[in-house]
Amino acid sequence: MTKKQGRPTKYSEELAEKIAEELAHSTIKEACKKHGIVEDTYYQWLYKYEKFSELSTKARKTKAVKHFSKCEDILDMMENKYYDEDIRSDLLRLKLDFHLRLAGKANQGLFGDSAKNSIQVNVDNKDVDVPIRQTQEEWEANLQN
Repeated sequence: MTKKQGRPTKYSEELAEKIAEELAHSTIKEACKKHGIVEDTYYQWLYKYEKFSELSTKARKTKAVKHFSKCEDILDMMENKYYDEDIRSDLLRLKLDFHLRLAGKANQGLFGDSAKNSIQVNVDNKDVDVPIRQTQEEWEANLQN
């Protein structure tokens, strides 16, 4: 008979739910740190525990939708000029791109590069095509056109 080596697992369904709840609002690194596990353990649990994997996936989808919802708010502000005139429209565009990237990172299938989504935005009476991913050079070129 061989003895099992290593520490006993900290995994429990209660801890899994707490980590997943945290993932809807923060990064994997922050959630792991808050609940006393290392990131490697998080990834091991994803493969080892089906319930943990499901909870984690739901949390990341929730996070992606929250970021995309912020994009909708920013677009609404830009379209209706609900922002202080001191705020430059290019800064709003930067915030929009930031949240689109975070949405794509949290849920590649829905908001990532493979989704091939783009949004038409009107900034300062110019139509701007806003792809999910855009380099700084591409963004500057769109602003100049």
